[in-house]
Amino acid sequence: MKKILLLSLLLVSCSQQRKINKAVNAVLYNDKAFNKVGLQWAKLNPIDTTITNTIFKSDTLTLRDTIEFHYIDEVNHVDTLFRLIQKTVYVHDSVQKYIQDNRILNAHKDTIQFYKNQLFIANVHLTESQQETSKYKWRFFGLLGIIVLILGISIYLKIRI
Repeated sequence: MKKILLLSLLLVSCSQQRKINKAVNAVLYNDKAFNKVGLQWAKLNPIDTTITNTIFKSDTLTLRDTIEFHYIDEVNHVDTLFRLIQKTVYVHDSVQKYIQDNRILNAHKDTIQFYKNQLFIANVHLTESQQETSKYKWRFFGLLGIIVLILGISIYLKIRI
């Protein structure tokens, strides 16, 4: 009985799923192991991305300020007008960055190319079958015309006799 109990305990403790769970827990809760596994995964699966910067001119603010100063000199009889115009323009640009995952885009391009090829092959088969149908249609109508001509001639000859 003890042997069966020990044997079943040994089998349960050595199961494959238990080993996997133990390894996952060791990686998740140990920072050094997590970094080591992450580095190895990054080497095996390199990232293929493209960063695109897009600049949007979103807001423009224009300010205009005018200062007038009028000076009259009574002694020299000089009338002076000073005008200072100051124009300030503020432009607020926003930059948005788009990160494209080229691996997914290339997979989609491959899928699209596959379906384009399938569509091309289907179109070729369709045009070939249309040409074949057209050929048989002309043969059918030609044969039908010959039969109608023979029947017409035979009816004409019977009526005439």
